[in-house]
Amino acid sequence: MAGEHLNKTVPRRPKRAPSKAVRLRRSKVASMLAMRITQGKIAEALKVSRGTIVKDVKALEVEWREAMLGNITDIKARELQELSVIEGEAWVGFQRTRRPLTKGGPPSPGDPKWLRVVLDVKRRRAELLGLDEPIEIRHGLADKDLRTMTDDELDALEQQLRITGDPGGNGAHPTVH
Repeated sequence: MAGEHLNKTVPRRPKRAPSKAVRLRRSKVASMLAMRITQGKIAEALKVSRGTIVKDVKALEVEWREAMLGNITDIKARELQELSVIEGEAWVGFQRTRRPLTKGGPPSPGDPKWLRVVLDVKRRRAELLGLDEPIEIRHGLADKDLRTMTDDELDALEQQLRITGDPGGNGAHPTVH
């Protein structure tokens, strides 16, 4: 039939996997993006054009999107591994700050900023694994619908909160259960 060839779609060639050099550069780009370095500064640091970085970022975003659609267990495992690396680095940093104050004397207590990093990592790990108990906060607003209250009622509630901290006006402060 005449013109039938116009309705056929031409199959696209499958995309080639990026070369080792491109994969290495994209790894560096991803690390620098995670450090909130701008694309322009990344291009300067890696001695490539800004357009190359833009393409790398787009490719990385596709990879990340596909990863997010992947197995959540794998994603959690990667996150946990990264947290372990951060925690290990924090302990190393802490140990470096525990040098003896005098020759042969006891070590200094160390810089607590490193211990805060360790604690933050532990909190994030517990959150990721769902180890923390759920928190329920109860307050005196449970029976109030703020959307239907008049301006005078809202003013009175605001005044009550300023005086007692209790929106219910019964002297009870919000409690965590």
